[in-house]
Amino acid sequence: MKIKYYTSCSTLSIFRFYKIVDDNNLSFLVKGFEEGDDKIKDSAEAEVIAQNILEEYALLTSNKEIVVGLKLRIKISEFEFERNILRDVLDSFNTYPDYNVLSLLTDFGFSIKEGDNLMLEFKKVISRIKSLNNKIRIHKSKYATRFKKDLEQVKRNLIKEALHLEMGLELGRKIDIHTTMVDEWVAMVNASIDKSKNLEKSRNK
Repeated sequence: MKIKYYTSCSTLSIFRFYKIVDDNNLSFLVKGFEEGDDKIKDSAEAEVIAQNILEEYALLTSNKEIVVGLKLRIKISEFEFERNILRDVLDSFNTYPDYNVLSLLTDFGFSIKEGDNLMLEFKKVISRIKSLNNKIRIHKSKYATRFKKDLEQVKRNLIKEALHLEMGLELGRKIDIHTTMVDEWVAMVNASIDKSKNLEKSRNK
């Protein structure tokens, strides 16, 4: 069965968006996936959709720095995922020498068959692991020094913020974070900010 995704800020709920942002869990892009379900393996398609949604969010909020930071976090996770798989495959083969285990390396560009020089092939894998470790270190350093403060602005208590919006905009209804889409949420936040600014101006007249 083909996986169906939420593909835009007008179809993705703010709850799912923050789960993707805070937990870096792209499974919340999948229609039908709920909190508590087993995480779905990330796909190239999901990563592209996430990037597109983050870029759309940047336009809605006029905050491109946050999105650059989020993309950096996703890249770090991709590097860590590949490194961990490569490392686990080598460890498993060393414990139980089964060439079927080595077939898992084909997704990462390695093809090791019986009769190959294992020492030479493993050196290539180990070299990739070292390269990934270096990339992870560099990207984490960039993230820590440049984007951490900006990304913390995205991580909020949604229920508390929804309550503030309900009161500030005098909606007379409860905001459901599970059915409120990202673009609608951003519009309400912007409306609340504009209202506060107008009130401040009227007080200062």
